[in-house]
Amino acid sequence: MGTAAALSLAWPALGAPSQGKQGNPACRIVRPGDPDYEEARTDFNTRFSIFPRAILFACCARDVADAIVWARRHGVPIRARSGGHSYEAYSLVDDGLVIDVTQLDRVRVRHHDRIATVGAGAALLDVYQAMWDQAQVAFPGGSCSTVGVAGLTLGGGFGLLSRQLGLTCDALLEGEMVTADGEIVRASDRENRDLFWALRGGGGGNFGIVTELVFRVHPVTNVSLATWDGRSTSYRPPCAPGSRGRPPSIAAWCPC
Repeated sequence: MGTAAALSLAWPALGAPSQGKQGNPACRIVRPGDPDYEEARTDFNTRFSIFPRAILFACCARDVADAIVWARRHGVPIRARSGGHSYEAYSLVDDGLVIDVTQLDRVRVRHHDRIATVGAGAALLDVYQAMWDQAQVAFPGGSCSTVGVAGLTLGGGFGLLSRQLGLTCDALLEGEMVTADGEIVRASDRENRDLFWALRGGGGGNFGIVTELVFRVHPVTNVSLATWDGRSTSYRPPCAPGSRGRPPSIAAWCPC
């Protein structure tokens, strides 16, 4: 059963069992009354309690495209969700359709040219781990392990490597996305350059649903670890007068 057909059957019959793609149980539709509905409708900021009529866990760009076409045809509001870290819960909608891309989490690194292809639903910790395991490389991502790579990139993306390597969006080479009319397109400096500009912090993430991102990655050499007790009243910032023994990684942030 295709995604559009499953949605058409599931939408009016909320009491029926959830249907996923045949042969792949990760691709599923969750609705009120399903055992995992409460978990599926909860985002990072639990201040907001929002009740979608359905949540689609997509397993490919075609799932996303079919869902967009179906929602437009039926006049149903939609929201896209990757890591679910929107502070204002913009990745949820009451009585609408949430298109969740967290199942699109594959990370592949090409060793010879240091390029990584990352599914839009991958969480940062998983991305970092996969990059290290495959090629001992990294990219300028954020510092929160559960943030989704798509939301981070579309918002610019700032982290501990940004001073040296730039923002996350600066490392972006290409993206796959589904437009509002359900078309699956690629955007880079070679094709759909206007959309590529929008993906790199210029569009607020509002020109489609991203399903895949391609990044320039960098080899990992020296790794520094610094800890401190922020609760201590005697704590002195690394740049404070009289501070000594600053690790190079901290000194690089505070050239004073």
